[in-house]
Amino acid sequence: MSQAAVASPTSLVISRTYPASVDRVFKAWIDANQLGQWFAPTDDYTTKANVDLRVGHEYRIAITHKGGNVHTILGTYRLIEPPRKLVYTWGWEGGPMADTLVTVDFAPEGEATKVTITHEQFTNIEDRDKHNEGWNGCLNRLQRTLTTAV
Repeated sequence: MSQAAVASPTSLVISRTYPASVDRVFKAWIDANQLGQWFAPTDDYTTKANVDLRVGHEYRIAITHKGGNVHTILGTYRLIEPPRKLVYTWGWEGGPMADTLVTVDFAPEGEATKVTITHEQFTNIEDRDKHNEGWNGCLNRLQRTLTTAV
């Protein structure tokens, strides 16, 4: 189930509930191999992730379109509370957009997990809306990753 709400013109909040444990869902966000399986808006992309899961350290996610265009996200972890919360900066390599901030909360709901993403500090509505579309594509692919064996 998906819920999306615009918190303000400079932020968005998206929630999804997945039929998997909090530990399983959290691992899908911090394991580079698993990120590579789902972190792209559509199946027209392949993803390579590098993760240094320590506060103050960086991650890098290169998303390559089948046509050859590469979009790379870079950021620094600000808070890591396994398996309940991740906070990190988000920036596009070589892009004009200023860094933004992502908070991902993982909450158990019985045997399922509710994931709430708060992505904030956008400078305009257009960038916020493009990221809303991208996040929803990624989260659709995460559903598939979580229902297959690791």
